[in-house]
Amino acid sequence: MTVTLPVELQQYILELAIPPPTQPSLDERVRLCKTFSLVHRAWTPIAQRELREHCGISLESGFYQAQAFRRSLLAASKAGWNGRRLELRVSGITALNWPTVCASSLEELWLTRVVDRWASVPHNLPQTMKKLHCTLYELATSSMTDPLYNFPALEYLHLRLPTRHSDCLSMYPFARTLTTLLIDGAELGGSPLANVQDWQDTPLRVLFFATPKGVLNRQELLALPSTLQHFAYLPGTPAKDDPSARYDFATPPFLTLPDSLRSMTFITPQRMSIDHDIALSVLKIAAKNVGARFDVVLEEKNGKRFSAEEWAMSVGG
Repeated sequence: MTVTLPVELQQYILELAIPPPTQPSLDERVRLCKTFSLVHRAWTPIAQRELREHCGISLESGFYQAQAFRRSLLAASKAGWNGRRLELRVSGITALNWPTVCASSLEELWLTRVVDRWASVPHNLPQTMKKLHCTLYELATSSMTDPLYNFPALEYLHLRLPTRHSDCLSMYPFARTLTTLLIDGAELGGSPLANVQDWQDTPLRVLFFATPKGVLNRQELLALPSTLQHFAYLPGTPAKDDPSARYDFATPPFLTLPDSLRSMTFITPQRMSIDHDIALSVLKIAAKNVGARFDVVLEEKNGKRFSAEEWAMSVGG
């Protein structure tokens, strides 16, 4: 006799099988939702609901680009997209230079695959934005003249891949609502976190920091917000002739971390050095001194790179 699981249990398993809405999983998520929709009529409502959670649009530069973008949004809305999550893949120097970029109900945006050089970033993103993921390769100086992302509801900011501008973070005035900050492989230069405005007034709970050539110094680590609960750190490899980018917290006075810290994750780079070993040891002691769990994970395992988005989701970011 064939045993059939109750429909409610099937639906619960289905929800667990669908990948979360993180950038590495967006394409797979769409594919699985379409497949699950055809497996069983009891699965269709859940798979279709998850399928409509986000919309992906690719744009190339051109005179009619803004019109094409609006048509794509309209088509997605008619197909049932709820208007809250959008992945925008853009190419072309003038790709983002139109007055209004997104619908006013947008809450989460993945802005990705931008060309190496372009004039500016969008100025009129909706004030409803809660989560912003940016893959920005290089920004023109004109983009840095005024704060561009002053969102009153912004809770989550993810900067991914090289952003070659020392004042990159000055674009994002850190509102008192920001709780998650992921700096993932951004080449910020100088003292990266020193550019954060009103750092101590930010109710940050989740922080991920990884730069290819930068490290956090004693001053930056001591200035972490008192509300920080989860901290993941992938140290870079500073140039040998750059003394300002060396670790300076391995000698007394010893390093302290926020008392609120609950977990510290140290991501070991593919090429470990003596400096990295020292940083690991010092941070491990500092984390244990405040009662935080200390984990060590690999930067890359089985061909898959550590995902800042997935880590943040796992700790409630």
